[in-house]
Amino acid sequence: MFKLQTSMAEAARLAKEDPNRYDVGSTAWVTARFTADEPMPKRLWEKWLDESYALAVSRGAGRKPTAKKARKNKASKTQTSRKSAKKA
Repeated sequence: MFKLQTSMAEAARLAKEDPNRYDVGSTAWVTARFTADEPMPKRLWEKWLDESYALAVSRGAGRKPTAKKARKNKASKTQTSRKSAKKA
């Protein structure tokens, strides 16, 4: 599965041409079904993988931590500070 944005038109075209291999979901996820005997074209796979990865990284990097994660991060920083203080 790939999360796509700029390649969605290409994915939709491929899904129309070969619906057994490609499926475009409503949330920009594309499923590509291939086997070791009949692999996905390498250039297409690399292009979609790079795009999907870039989307995942860009969306994850800008997110604010949830309240639970913020508390956990604060607690671990406090513990680290206490350990440093004990050593000194």
